[in-house]
Amino acid sequence: MRIRLKTRGTSTDYSFLSSASPMWWSTLTKSAASHDVGWTVFALADTADSPTLRLLISGIPSRRVDSIGRPARWTIVVEADQADAGVVEQLARAALTEGGREALGSALDDELGDDVDEIIDPARDARLGDDVLTERALSAFRKVDWEGLGVVAESQDGDDVDHAVWVGSVGDGEAEKAFFGRLSALSRRMAAGWAITLNLAKTPEAVAALAGQLDAPVAALLGPGLMVGITPLPGKAGAVPAKATTSGRSRKQLLQLVSAVVVVAVAVAAIVWATYRRFRR
Repeated sequence: MRIRLKTRGTSTDYSFLSSASPMWWSTLTKSAASHDVGWTVFALADTADSPTLRLLISGIPSRRVDSIGRPARWTIVVEADQADAGVVEQLARAALTEGGREALGSALDDELGDDVDEIIDPARDARLGDDVLTERALSAFRKVDWEGLGVVAESQDGDDVDHAVWVGSVGDGEAEKAFFGRLSALSRRMAAGWAITLNLAKTPEAVAALAGQLDAPVAALLGPGLMVGITPLPGKAGAVPAKATTSGRSRKQLLQLVSAVVVVAVAVAAIVWATYRRFRR
């Protein structure tokens, strides 16, 4: 797992505290603003080269301000694999609630806030190594009482929506449950696609157009109150199954079926052989 963090200092504009992340989310920038305008969650499972889950959470509040009093924000960028699915899901779950976002920001402020100005000062060349920053960020997140905040992520196996592209709203129970189901499919099975929140897009048509640009399955949440329930949209159908087809009980049932077929085949062969010998006599 690799975690990168971006924030502003007292006199330095937004900058990464370690190496800069490639902007894999650039296609989404017209549909969702980061930093000071709202907040966003982008999750991408990319299977082109090696299975990788990429997560971006922006607009996380900080106690810090710059030299003219503008509040700072944190951006969290994660690269993970299936072993880190629980961490990814917990961060995304926290980002969808005001209390969770405040907890994330407070944890990062406590861990790194006093060091930000020195780390991102261009004259000091004091950026942290990726491994060092990842461990400090994880240490900060582990200290948060997620259960006490009521934002514990619950793993699901798919979103139970028979459409690869759909849209709902933040705060809608049905849509949020499906959103985290899709995120679980991305993180635990590396099913290719996106799970995103969009704070500038306002209509299903805007999401459909974005899904066309991404050319991939998309589960999207718009701002609170814009929609009720889930609206299916045209898009790349069938790329993200609602449930894993050979995991858990399905795999067990498949093995039982194969065993039964083998037993029947052996029994039929025995009957045929016995009949053949009888008529040979």
